[in-house]
Amino acid sequence: MTTRHAAVVGVGHSEVTRYAERPLGAMALDACRLAIADAGLDPADIDGITSASMQPFGAGTGPAERDGIDTVSTDFVVRGLGLEPVFGGPVAGMLGQSLADAVRGIRAGATRYCLVFRALHNPRGTYGLLDGDRIPGRPQYTVPYGQFVPGMFAQLWQRYQARYKTGSREQMATFVLQARENGLRWEHGYWTAKNAGPLTEEEYLTSPIVSSPLSVLDCDLPVQGAAAFVLAEGSRAADLPHPPAYVAGVSSPYHPSSWQVVDFTLDFQQRWGAVAARELWRDAGACPGEVDVANLYDGFSV
Repeated sequence: MTTRHAAVVGVGHSEVTRYAERPLGAMALDACRLAIADAGLDPADIDGITSASMQPFGAGTGPAERDGIDTVSTDFVVRGLGLEPVFGGPVAGMLGQSLADAVRGIRAGATRYCLVFRALHNPRGTYGLLDGDRIPGRPQYTVPYGQFVPGMFAQLWQRYQARYKTGSREQMATFVLQARENGLRWEHGYWTAKNAGPLTEEEYLTSPIVSSPLSVLDCDLPVQGAAAFVLAEGSRAADLPHPPAYVAGVSSPYHPSSWQVVDFTLDFQQRWGAVAARELWRDAGACPGEVDVANLYDGFSV
């Protein structure tokens, strides 16, 4: 590993709750402080910061978002921790893009220790309820009629079933049951805190359908919480308390906005997913057969 290779050297997380019991900003600062301490560093050592503050339903249709309550910006954390970063800022997308930006910043020599965080807000009330009186652009033809998540994921699954003549709910049950079992192994997870047990196939197959073929147990579980990572240059990582987890490769190539429902098709996902995969294997100098752990984003089973 060269000095420009990045490594994850610290991680921190807040408590994870179903709804907003504490201000989101306080939870984000908790996670960031813990990650910095876990890396054996002080806030003064952090010279880079990246984050994606977008919320799942923060479509600009309701009241103005309140920083530290409805969302958490990089500015909020910079002020809260007294940081003086020379690299970073807000990025589009979600956590993966933030991590990729941090890795590239370290490779370029623009930052030595980069803080990456993500905070998710879940207020009480109907999830995803949009209380604004107007919405601009193409979403005006879809969002008012409920064609967002989970409907946009349901149409992917339906198209997959039709094209490949496979992908039944009975087949999906194997994955969903295994995901719950794995999730229960994390002591801070929501289901662990609720003392929930493993799912059974019958529970999954008889759970209420939300948007066919998606049932309640196929859907993302909205929570309130935050997590943070600290990335460091490879030359510095070896001197820190924990064995560094070196980043072999990242990929975040250009693609059109995937949150436009009219673009969210199976063909769209396969085309741009192939572009992202090709770049990832090239950057990592590896191939799929060398991977022995797949830790995939699985908020929605599909």
